[in-house]
Amino acid sequence: MVGTTAYFAIGNLQPFSYKDVGYRVLSETRIEVDVEITKAKDATVICSVEALNNSFAPVGWKEFEFGPAEFDTLRHTLILNTTEAAVTGLVDECRLR
Repeated sequence: MVGTTAYFAIGNLQPFSYKDVGYRVLSETRIEVDVEITKAKDATVICSVEALNNSFAPVGWKEFEFGPAEFDTLRHTLILNTTEAAVTGLVDECRLR
């Protein structure tokens, strides 16, 4: 039983986390997305961020790299170009490099 508990506890450890904080539509072809990323100070994380239209179809997508930093948790404002008006922007996924 102790072994099973330890297995699940270790499996739930994540070396990083991310959170969507907000977004702003700047124009028909640009959007800002605010994200908060927590990672080890010396780690590098790559996140893909997307903009969606009112049908939830992607209208913008870009990868951003967050390298070593002075603090574990940082907030970033990211700008995406879009092919048409977006109604939201969010982090699609992140991965360690």
